[in-house]
Amino acid sequence: YRARVSGMLQHADMYADIAILPPVADMWTTMGMQNEPFPSQINVPYQTLLWEAMHKTGNGTDYVSETVICEAVVKKGWLHYGKRRYNSLFLIEVESMHPATLAKLYDFVVSGGRVFCIEKYPAKSLGWYEHEKRDQEVESWVRKLKNIPDRFILLKKPEDNDFLAWYTAIQSKYDLTPFISIEKPDPYLMVNRYIRDDDTEFFFFINSHLHEAHETNISFPKHITSRKAAWIWELNNGKRYRIDLS
Repeated sequence: YRARVSGMLQHADMYADIAILPPVADMWTTMGMQNEPFPSQINVPYQTLLWEAMHKTGNGTDYVSETVICEAVVKKGWLHYGKRRYNSLFLIEVESMHPATLAKLYDFVVSGGRVFCIEKYPAKSLGWYEHEKRDQEVESWVRKLKNIPDRFILLKKPEDNDFLAWYTAIQSKYDLTPFISIEKPDPYLMVNRYIRDDDTEFFFFINSHLHEAHETNISFPKHITSRKAAWIWELNNGKRYRIDLS
């Protein structure tokens, strides 16, 4: 059954409408590239906790790079990159950034998108060549973005590292609409949404706790359930059950 699921997902895309930019350039500056044989440490240890918190509260997210942002197209508050599109972007303690990236973020924010900066705003450019000039360009773009405070927002990370509770509050305060509503989010419960070209959708719920089950109520918006039949598929035994959405 797992092989069958894997085959279906080869023709599906994981849903995401929120993008996360980690401080890769800053890490390379202070720690060097972390890819031999695989990343053993990162400069902002909590960055994976943010992604997890979003997927445990019904949002879908992608990690992106400055290249993706610069090559994206801004349309009515969305960043479009190929088949992907995002209405919100989180910068995780990003201090160094190309001026061209900030220029694209300014267009994005002006058009209605939102950028959340965790702990700090970008403050300098990358590289040494003409760095003084480009640092000034970074500062200029950040000043312009700060003039739109409802869509260029500075956030403080949670002191206790409870990103699940922290993000639940952020999600509610800033109307970061989830694709499903989870009544009782849990640190061990994760959800991913996949969409196929034929408009079929899959929602994978994973309880990672080794010993305890978790019960909660899940609500789907009507634009997802309209004109569709819903099934529950238990992967441990292969049984499927159709459920009533009325």
